[in-house]
Amino acid sequence: MTAKVSVYLDERILERLRRRAVAEHGTMRSLSREIEDLARDSFVIDELEAALVEWARGPADDRYGFSDIRPLRIRPGPSLTEMVRRAREHRHEVPPRRQRRS
Repeated sequence: MTAKVSVYLDERILERLRRRAVAEHGTMRSLSREIEDLARDSFVIDELEAALVEWARGPADDRYGFSDIRPLRIRPGPSLTEMVRRAREHRHEVPPRRQRRS
């Protein structure tokens, strides 16, 4: 069932909708269909957010099946300074010496 509705739009927005309708459907008669599609698409985001909230209510472990997985213990790696020093040693580079200010 469809209903007739009056909509007030800015001229620039209306012109963009007209161009889009002609480009996608080839006729200005499709302007109503274009506006309806835009309105329908805006409601999809609301429905998706509601579905995600409903889905996220359960415990995370049950949802993903990760209840038996334990985190790995990882030792920290070398610092950035240590990595640069090793790279310089590998290339036989010597860092420039700093001179003290007098």
